[in-house]
Amino acid sequence: MNYNIVMGTDNKTLNPLVQQIYQKIYPNIFKGSKDIVTELFLAVSYDINEPPVIDLSQSVQLKKEDFQSYYTSELSEEELFLDVQEEALILNMLSKATFQACFPNINLKLKLKDTSLLNINIKVSAKVNIQTSIEGKQNYLSATILTADLEIKDAEDYKKYIDELKKYILPLLIHVLNKDLLDKIKLPALTFKDVTVSLPIPVVEKSFVTAYSCIGARQPDTYTSLNWPAETVFAGIDSHAIETMAAIPFPLKKEKEFSWKIISGHVLAQVFNPRAFVIQADGSIEGKIDAELLAQLTLKKGFFKISFGPHGKATIKATFKPVVHNGRLLLTVKDLNIPKLDIDFGIAKWAEYLLKPLSFGLSLALNEIFLPLVSAILRQIEIPIMHFPTISFEIKGITFNIDIIEAKTSKLENQLLISGIPSVR
Repeated sequence: MNYNIVMGTDNKTLNPLVQQIYQKIYPNIFKGSKDIVTELFLAVSYDINEPPVIDLSQSVQLKKEDFQSYYTSELSEEELFLDVQEEALILNMLSKATFQACFPNINLKLKLKDTSLLNINIKVSAKVNIQTSIEGKQNYLSATILTADLEIKDAEDYKKYIDELKKYILPLLIHVLNKDLLDKIKLPALTFKDVTVSLPIPVVEKSFVTAYSCIGARQPDTYTSLNWPAETVFAGIDSHAIETMAAIPFPLKKEKEFSWKIISGHVLAQVFNPRAFVIQADGSIEGKIDAELLAQLTLKKGFFKISFGPHGKATIKATFKPVVHNGRLLLTVKDLNIPKLDIDFGIAKWAEYLLKPLSFGLSLALNEIFLPLVSAILRQIEIPIMHFPTISFEIKGITFNIDIIEAKTSKLENQLLISGIPSVR
């Protein structure tokens, strides 16, 4: 099963966001000290004095050891991998959802066993895995550093310290960054009111990070990497997802009293959910809407009175314009082509002769009522499709809210594409 929904962004969008968040937090989290007991060290002070840089362009192939280094405290050896085939499957899945992050400069001041100080700068490359979770009906994505490695300029001068730096200092830095930073940030996936959406499948590929979902609980089996827009946050929604959401407010009704010469009563126009959506090159959406007229009328002729219930159906051709307001994608009606109703007057055979002379005029009158009723229903409605939720989190007493602004719509392959700029406040 292919996906219905995708969301994503790229390196050029993520890294400025990371820098903004880093600058507001620093030195919190990124600076600290801890007593440690190793063969060489007594204590360490660290200063991550440059913002991390995310690299989505490099594919990451995780090894079993990378996975175990993070999860062994939670899972037994038997639970980590059951057999070789499953191991390869899990590692492949995790690798596709993993990217590299570089910490270009971390200053370390290490207190040695002889109480002297060692001052060195290291560069750390981390493997960061994207994970998914669900709370209530909301899907979330989060990130965790699984493992990392370090480089030291003039490494030969510090050769005897490298093993202990990797064994004790790197895990300490990973723990701090996961616990105090990444664990605080949960990214809500796109929200679709009252509709179940599967947990996303995150994928890192070609400088983009994307997450694919289906309408319903089942996750997609396949995904296709497209020519995604750069320097933006985007969402792609196919016609099935749009139709599913557009059906929620329907059916809609509108009534009107009717009085015409010797006939009176009331008319009900009912409009059903839009269907057969086709996304156009300009991002507009063409579709069909079934509508019906139900009337309850009374014919009075002299002392004679008879009640009858005309009804008719029509299929309307509609063009919808997608608009984005405060992060919400809405469909509004751009154009309607409402055909003339073919009306069945619903009158008994024996009384048809009474109505026959009036049928043509009555049909015209009912159509003249029906058209503005249906038009009023559809032209006033804004159909909610999806929402870019605000990403909110708090780190060391500093609150962050990230919204998508300046959103625009277009078409990409078979999808309606919504793209915008992230704004941090």
